[in-house]
Amino acid sequence: RAVHAQPELEAAFVSLIDLHQRRWNEMGFPGLFHDQRSVQFQKEVASVFLSRGALWFQSCYRDGACIAARLAFEHNGEMYDYLSGIDADNPAAKCRPGLGLLLEMIEQAPVRHIRVVDFLRGDEPYKLDFSSDVHYNWNYRISRPHERSFSKRVSFQLFRAIETMQFHVSREGTLLAIQSRSHGAWRCLYYYFKF
Repeated sequence: RAVHAQPELEAAFVSLIDLHQRRWNEMGFPGLFHDQRSVQFQKEVASVFLSRGALWFQSCYRDGACIAARLAFEHNGEMYDYLSGIDADNPAAKCRPGLGLLLEMIEQAPVRHIRVVDFLRGDEPYKLDFSSDVHYNWNYRISRPHERSFSKRVSFQLFRAIETMQFHVSREGTLLAIQSRSHGAWRCLYYYFKF
């Protein structure tokens, strides 16, 4: 089922969140929709793209249940395969419905005047089934140390170290909470360290 209007978007988004979160939580990761702020932000972005006619969002159903969903955005003649979810426990998952939705997106690209379908970051094996063209993203920070005093440079480095530590502590706390929800308070530490 394709999303063409706001009510369809709401229903499809609920299914996407459920599928995406179940899959990522089973692997031990928080998933994109682990907090309400992220859910709200993703819904608003999708709604804006839908209103501009730049949203590609389809779901696959089997026996009345959503078993796969895929969402992409269009911009400047390119399609960005952004989010997907699949019910890996459904027997129909053997037919790879998520991949079927991706093929549908690629087939519709020329009709929508799309010249590039970008799979975005990640090293999922299916991406290499479609293309060997791999791009890498790099982050560079350029500063002029000679224009800053020693105390400012040390303060900046200390701030960055504290910021990095806070990020890692927060992330590990989220991962531990997922293991606790999945395996209970007593066994969560075993599964956390195993993960």
